[in-house]
Amino acid sequence: MKKIVYSLLILSFLLSQNACKEELILSAPWKDIPVVYAMINRLDTAYYVRIEKVFIDPAGDAAEVAMNPDSIYYPEDALTVFLTNKQTGQKVELQRVDGAAEGYPREQGPFADMPNYLYKLKASQLPLTGKEPLLLTIERQGDLPDVTAEAVVLGEIKPSGIQDMSQVTFKYDQERSFRWTSGSEARIFDVEMHIHYDEWTAGSPDVETKTLVWPMALGVPHDDNSSTTVVKIEGINFFTYLAASLEADPNTLRQFKGMDMVVTGAGEAIEQYIRITESNTGITSAQELPLYTNVENGLGIFSSITRGAVYNLQLSATSLELLKNGEYTQELNFQ
Repeated sequence: MKKIVYSLLILSFLLSQNACKEELILSAPWKDIPVVYAMINRLDTAYYVRIEKVFIDPAGDAAEVAMNPDSIYYPEDALTVFLTNKQTGQKVELQRVDGAAEGYPREQGPFADMPNYLYKLKASQLPLTGKEPLLLTIERQGDLPDVTAEAVVLGEIKPSGIQDMSQVTFKYDQERSFRWTSGSEARIFDVEMHIHYDEWTAGSPDVETKTLVWPMALGVPHDDNSSTTVVKIEGINFFTYLAASLEADPNTLRQFKGMDMVVTGAGEAIEQYIRITESNTGITSAQELPLYTNVENGLGIFSSITRGAVYNLQLSATSLELLKNGEYTQELNFQ
Protein backbone atom coordinates (compact mmCIF):
# COMPACT_ATOMS: atom_id res chain seq x y z
CA MET A 1 0.00 0.00 0.00
CA LYS A 2 1.29 3.47 -0.92
CA LYS A 3 0.40 6.54 1.03
CA ILE A 4 -2.15 8.87 -0.47
CA VAL A 5 -2.36 12.39 0.91
CA TYR A 6 -5.06 14.94 0.30
CA SER A 7 -6.12 18.25 1.81
CA LEU A 8 -9.66 19.14 2.73
CA LEU A 9 -10.86 22.53 3.94
CA ILE A 10 -13.72 22.05 6.37
CA LEU A 11 -15.85 24.60 8.19
CA SER A 12 -15.41 23.64 11.83
CA PHE A 13 -18.40 25.41 13.07
CA LEU A 14 -17.73 28.89 13.84
CA LEU A 15 -19.05 29.32 10.29
CA SER A 16 -17.70 32.82 10.00
CA GLN A 17 -15.95 31.51 6.92
CA ASN A 18 -12.88 30.60 8.94
CA ALA A 19 -12.21 27.08 7.76
CA CYS A 20 -9.80 24.80 9.52
CA LYS A 21 -7.33 22.85 7.45
CA GLU A 22 -6.95 19.15 8.05
CA GLU A 23 -4.30 17.00 6.43
CA LEU A 24 -5.56 13.45 6.18
CA ILE A 25 -3.24 10.58 5.28
CA LEU A 26 -4.76 7.36 3.96
CA SER A 27 -3.23 4.02 3.15
CA ALA A 28 -5.02 2.74 0.07
CA PRO A 29 -4.34 1.91 -3.55
CA TRP A 30 -4.20 5.08 -5.61
CA LYS A 31 -7.03 6.05 -7.91
CA ASP A 32 -8.45 9.30 -9.27
CA ILE A 33 -10.35 10.83 -6.32
CA PRO A 34 -11.39 14.49 -6.48
CA VAL A 35 -11.58 16.36 -3.18
CA VAL A 36 -14.34 18.98 -3.18
CA TYR A 37 -15.08 21.87 -0.86
CA ALA A 38 -17.81 24.48 -1.35
CA MET A 39 -20.11 26.60 0.81
CA ILE A 40 -22.72 28.25 -1.41
CA ASN A 41 -24.09 31.50 -0.01
CA ARG A 42 -26.91 32.99 -2.07
CA LEU A 43 -25.97 36.47 -0.78
CA ASP A 44 -22.49 36.33 -2.35
CA THR A 45 -21.70 37.96 -5.68
CA ALA A 46 -19.96 34.77 -6.85
CA TYR A 47 -19.87 31.11 -5.89
CA TYR A 48 -16.54 29.30 -5.56
CA VAL A 49 -15.77 25.57 -5.52
CA ARG A 50 -12.37 24.18 -4.54
CA ILE A 51 -11.45 20.95 -6.32
CA GLU A 52 -8.19 19.18 -5.62
CA LYS A 53 -7.06 15.61 -5.98
CA VAL A 54 -5.73 12.79 -3.90
CA PHE A 55 -2.09 12.44 -4.81
CA ILE A 56 0.29 9.53 -4.62
CA ASP A 57 3.47 9.86 -2.62
CA PRO A 58 5.82 7.24 -4.05
CA ALA A 59 8.93 8.53 -2.25
CA GLY A 60 7.35 8.85 1.18
CA ASP A 61 8.04 12.61 1.44
CA ALA A 62 4.47 13.91 1.55
CA ALA A 63 5.52 17.41 2.62
CA GLU A 64 7.68 17.92 -0.46
CA VAL A 65 5.07 16.54 -2.85
CA ALA A 66 2.32 18.68 -1.28
CA MET A 67 4.22 21.85 -2.17
CA ASN A 68 4.03 21.01 -5.88
CA PRO A 69 0.85 22.52 -7.40
CA ASP A 70 0.76 19.77 -10.04
CA SER A 71 0.35 17.24 -7.23
CA ILE A 72 -2.83 18.77 -5.82
CA TYR A 73 -4.55 20.41 -8.81
CA TYR A 74 -6.00 18.83 -11.93
CA PRO A 75 -4.88 20.13 -15.34
CA GLU A 76 -7.21 22.85 -16.59
CA ASP A 77 -8.72 20.67 -19.31
CA ALA A 78 -9.19 17.62 -17.09
CA LEU A 79 -12.43 18.74 -15.43
CA THR A 80 -15.67 20.42 -16.47
CA VAL A 81 -17.66 21.74 -13.53
CA PHE A 82 -21.36 22.62 -13.44
CA LEU A 83 -23.91 23.91 -10.95
CA THR A 84 -27.56 23.07 -11.63
CA ASN A 85 -30.62 24.56 -10.00
CA LYS A 86 -32.73 21.41 -9.85
CA GLN A 87 -35.86 23.48 -9.24
CA THR A 88 -35.60 25.32 -12.55
CA GLY A 89 -33.30 22.98 -14.48
CA GLN A 90 -30.83 25.78 -15.19
CA LYS A 91 -27.29 24.39 -15.57
CA VAL A 92 -24.23 26.66 -15.77
CA GLU A 93 -20.54 25.87 -16.23
CA LEU A 94 -17.99 27.25 -13.76
CA GLN A 95 -14.66 28.72 -14.85
CA ARG A 96 -11.28 28.01 -13.29
CA VAL A 97 -9.67 31.08 -11.73
CA ASP A 98 -6.74 31.85 -9.47
CA GLY A 99 -8.26 32.69 -6.10
CA ALA A 100 -5.33 34.96 -5.28
CA ALA A 101 -6.27 37.18 -8.22
CA GLU A 102 -9.88 37.18 -6.96
CA GLY A 103 -8.83 38.47 -3.55
CA TYR A 104 -8.75 35.02 -1.90
CA PRO A 105 -5.12 34.05 -1.36
CA ARG A 106 -4.50 30.65 0.18
CA GLU A 107 -2.96 30.71 3.62
CA GLN A 108 0.55 29.35 3.87
CA GLY A 109 0.68 25.81 5.18
CA PRO A 110 1.61 22.27 4.18
CA PHE A 111 0.18 22.66 0.66
CA ALA A 112 1.19 24.86 -2.26
CA ASP A 113 -0.38 28.30 -1.83
CA MET A 114 0.37 29.67 -5.30
CA PRO A 115 -1.58 29.40 -7.48
CA ASN A 116 -4.85 28.97 -5.58
CA TYR A 117 -7.12 27.44 -8.20
CA LEU A 118 -10.87 27.66 -7.66
CA TYR A 119 -13.90 27.18 -9.88
CA LYS A 120 -16.05 30.30 -10.08
CA LEU A 121 -19.60 31.18 -11.10
CA LYS A 122 -20.99 34.71 -10.88
CA ALA A 123 -24.20 34.75 -8.84
CA SER A 124 -25.93 36.69 -11.62
CA GLN A 125 -25.49 33.64 -13.89
CA LEU A 126 -27.42 31.42 -11.48
CA PRO A 127 -29.65 33.55 -9.22
CA LEU A 128 -30.68 31.80 -6.01
CA THR A 129 -33.35 32.88 -3.53
CA GLY A 130 -33.19 30.04 -1.01
CA LYS A 131 -34.57 26.51 -0.62
CA GLU A 132 -33.52 25.45 -4.14
CA PRO A 133 -31.94 21.99 -4.45
CA LEU A 134 -28.52 22.56 -6.01
CA LEU A 135 -26.49 19.94 -7.85
CA LEU A 136 -22.72 20.07 -8.34
CA THR A 137 -21.44 17.97 -11.26
CA ILE A 138 -17.78 17.39 -12.09
CA GLU A 139 -17.19 15.69 -15.43
CA ARG A 140 -13.85 13.93 -15.86
CA GLN A 141 -12.01 12.74 -18.92
CA GLY A 142 -12.12 9.14 -20.08
CA ASP A 143 -14.58 6.63 -18.69
CA LEU A 144 -14.48 7.95 -15.14
CA PRO A 145 -17.92 8.54 -13.58
CA ASP A 146 -19.13 12.04 -12.82
CA VAL A 147 -18.48 13.39 -9.35
CA THR A 148 -21.70 14.78 -7.87
CA ALA A 149 -23.00 16.38 -4.70
CA GLU A 150 -26.27 18.00 -3.68
CA ALA A 151 -27.24 20.66 -1.17
CA VAL A 152 -30.28 22.79 -0.43
CA VAL A 153 -29.59 26.53 -0.66
CA LEU A 154 -30.23 28.26 2.65
CA GLY A 155 -32.91 30.92 2.75
CA GLU A 156 -33.14 33.95 5.02
CA ILE A 157 -32.04 33.95 8.64
CA LYS A 158 -33.80 36.76 10.50
CA PRO A 159 -33.08 37.72 14.12
CA SER A 160 -36.37 38.27 15.94
CA GLY A 161 -37.35 40.24 19.03
CA ILE A 162 -34.43 42.56 18.35
CA GLN A 163 -33.62 45.14 15.69
CA ASP A 164 -30.91 47.57 14.71
CA MET A 165 -30.01 49.93 17.59
CA SER A 166 -31.95 47.90 20.16
CA GLN A 167 -30.76 48.01 23.76
CA VAL A 168 -29.32 44.80 25.20
CA THR A 169 -28.96 44.03 28.90
CA PHE A 170 -26.28 41.73 30.24
CA LYS A 171 -26.29 41.18 34.02
CA TYR A 172 -24.16 38.91 36.17
CA ASP A 173 -27.07 36.88 37.53
CA GLN A 174 -29.39 36.71 34.51
CA GLU A 175 -29.64 34.86 31.22
CA ARG A 176 -30.28 36.76 27.99
CA SER A 177 -32.20 35.00 25.22
CA PHE A 178 -31.52 35.59 21.54
CA ARG A 179 -33.74 34.15 18.82
CA TRP A 180 -34.01 34.01 15.06
CA THR A 181 -36.18 32.47 12.36
CA SER A 182 -35.00 30.33 9.46
CA GLY A 183 -36.10 27.60 7.13
CA SER A 184 -35.63 23.96 8.09
CA GLU A 185 -32.80 23.65 5.55
CA ALA A 186 -30.58 25.59 8.00
CA ARG A 187 -29.52 22.84 10.39
CA ILE A 188 -26.93 24.37 12.70
CA PHE A 189 -25.88 27.87 13.72
CA ASP A 190 -23.13 30.01 15.19
CA VAL A 191 -24.01 33.23 16.99
CA GLU A 192 -21.37 35.95 17.29
CA MET A 193 -21.40 39.38 18.85
CA HIS A 194 -19.09 41.87 17.14
CA ILE A 195 -18.21 44.35 19.88
CA HIS A 196 -16.99 47.77 18.68
CA TYR A 197 -15.09 50.15 20.92
CA ASP A 198 -12.71 53.11 20.76
CA GLU A 199 -9.30 52.87 22.39
CA TRP A 200 -6.71 55.54 23.09
CA THR A 201 -3.76 56.29 25.32
CA ALA A 202 -4.32 58.81 28.09
CA GLY A 203 -3.21 62.26 26.96
CA SER A 204 -3.09 61.30 23.26
CA PRO A 205 -5.50 62.71 20.64
CA ASP A 206 -5.20 59.53 18.55
CA VAL A 207 -8.25 57.26 18.83
CA GLU A 208 -8.42 53.80 17.27
CA THR A 209 -11.71 51.99 16.64
CA LYS A 210 -11.43 48.26 17.30
CA THR A 211 -13.68 45.21 17.15
CA LEU A 212 -13.77 42.02 19.18
CA VAL A 213 -15.67 39.01 17.87
CA TRP A 214 -17.28 37.18 20.76
CA PRO A 215 -18.41 33.64 19.81
CA MET A 216 -21.53 33.70 22.00
CA ALA A 217 -22.83 30.28 20.98
CA LEU A 218 -21.42 27.69 18.57
CA GLY A 219 -23.08 24.69 16.99
CA VAL A 220 -26.63 25.59 18.01
CA PRO A 221 -29.02 23.01 16.47
CA HIS A 222 -32.11 23.99 14.53
CA ASP A 223 -35.33 23.61 16.51
CA ASP A 224 -37.31 21.08 14.46
CA ASN A 225 -40.48 21.93 16.38
CA SER A 226 -40.46 25.58 15.40
CA SER A 227 -39.25 28.00 12.74
CA THR A 228 -37.66 29.97 15.61
CA THR A 229 -34.42 28.90 17.27
CA VAL A 230 -33.55 30.27 20.71
CA VAL A 231 -30.24 30.35 22.54
CA LYS A 232 -29.77 31.48 26.14
CA ILE A 233 -26.58 33.28 27.14
CA GLU A 234 -25.38 33.82 30.69
CA GLY A 235 -25.07 37.58 31.06
CA ILE A 236 -21.85 37.30 33.05
CA ASN A 237 -20.16 35.76 29.99
CA PHE A 238 -20.16 39.14 28.23
CA PHE A 239 -18.03 40.67 30.95
CA THR A 240 -15.71 37.72 31.47
CA TYR A 241 -15.09 37.56 27.71
CA LEU A 242 -14.02 41.20 27.65
CA ALA A 243 -11.86 40.71 30.74
CA ALA A 244 -10.07 37.80 29.07
CA SER A 245 -9.70 39.53 25.70
CA LEU A 246 -8.52 43.03 26.64
CA GLU A 247 -5.36 44.08 28.45
CA ALA A 248 -5.82 46.01 31.65
CA ASP A 249 -3.52 49.03 31.41
CA PRO A 250 -4.03 52.18 33.50
CA ASN A 251 -2.85 54.31 30.56
CA THR A 252 -5.30 52.76 28.06
CA LEU A 253 -8.81 54.23 27.91
CA ARG A 254 -11.80 52.78 26.08
CA GLN A 255 -15.33 53.68 25.08
CA PHE A 256 -18.04 51.24 24.07
CA LYS A 257 -19.54 52.10 20.64
CA GLY A 258 -22.00 49.33 19.78
CA MET A 259 -22.43 45.69 18.83
CA ASP A 260 -23.58 43.64 15.84
CA MET A 261 -25.18 40.24 16.37
CA VAL A 262 -24.42 37.86 13.50
CA VAL A 263 -26.15 34.49 13.11
CA THR A 264 -24.54 32.12 10.61
CA GLY A 265 -26.38 29.01 9.53
CA ALA A 266 -25.19 25.96 7.63
CA GLY A 267 -26.82 23.06 5.84
CA GLU A 268 -27.15 19.37 6.53
CA ALA A 269 -23.69 18.29 5.38
CA ILE A 270 -22.01 20.61 7.88
CA GLU A 271 -24.33 19.45 10.64
CA GLN A 272 -23.52 15.81 9.89
CA TYR A 273 -19.78 16.45 9.80
CA ILE A 274 -19.86 18.21 13.17
CA ARG A 275 -22.07 15.62 14.83
CA ILE A 276 -19.94 12.71 13.60
CA THR A 277 -16.77 14.45 14.78
CA GLU A 278 -18.28 15.25 18.18
CA SER A 279 -19.44 11.67 18.66
CA ASN A 280 -15.87 10.44 18.18
CA THR A 281 -14.15 12.59 20.78
CA GLY A 282 -13.49 11.80 24.42
CA ILE A 283 -12.13 8.75 26.18
CA THR A 284 -14.46 6.35 24.37
CA SER A 285 -13.69 7.66 20.90
CA ALA A 286 -12.09 5.79 18.04
CA GLN A 287 -8.39 6.42 17.49
CA GLU A 288 -9.06 7.96 14.08
CA LEU A 289 -11.86 10.37 13.29
CA PRO A 290 -14.29 9.06 10.65
CA LEU A 291 -14.13 10.72 7.27
CA TYR A 292 -17.50 12.32 6.45
CA THR A 293 -18.28 13.21 2.86
CA ASN A 294 -21.44 13.97 0.91
CA VAL A 295 -19.64 13.83 -2.45
CA GLU A 296 -20.44 10.87 -4.72
CA ASN A 297 -17.35 9.39 -6.44
CA GLY A 298 -15.15 11.80 -4.52
CA LEU A 299 -14.46 13.21 -1.09
CA GLY A 300 -15.32 16.46 0.63
CA ILE A 301 -18.24 18.63 1.63
CA PHE A 302 -20.68 20.52 -0.55
CA SER A 303 -23.15 22.61 1.43
CA SER A 304 -24.75 26.01 1.84
CA ILE A 305 -24.39 28.78 4.40
CA THR A 306 -25.98 32.16 4.99
CA ARG A 307 -26.08 34.91 7.60
CA GLY A 308 -28.52 37.21 9.31
CA ALA A 309 -27.59 40.16 11.48
CA VAL A 310 -28.74 43.15 13.50
CA TYR A 311 -26.46 46.14 13.81
CA ASN A 312 -25.41 48.86 16.23
CA LEU A 313 -26.93 47.26 19.32
CA GLN A 314 -26.44 49.35 22.44
CA LEU A 315 -25.90 48.32 26.04
CA SER A 316 -28.54 49.30 28.57
CA ALA A 317 -27.62 51.76 31.31
CA THR A 318 -27.36 48.87 33.78
CA SER A 319 -24.92 46.98 31.57
CA LEU A 320 -22.86 50.09 30.82
CA GLU A 321 -22.47 50.68 34.54
CA LEU A 322 -21.29 47.10 35.04
CA LEU A 323 -18.89 47.50 32.11
CA LYS A 324 -17.35 50.63 33.61
CA ASN A 325 -17.32 49.74 37.28
CA GLY A 326 -18.09 46.04 37.62
CA GLU A 327 -15.64 43.64 39.23
CA TYR A 328 -14.70 41.91 35.98
CA THR A 329 -14.11 44.92 33.72
CA GLN A 330 -13.44 47.96 35.91
CA GLU A 331 -9.68 47.79 35.21
CA LEU A 332 -10.32 47.97 31.44
CA ASN A 333 -11.05 51.72 31.82
CA PHE A 334 -14.27 51.99 29.82
CA GLN A 335 -15.39 55.62 30.08
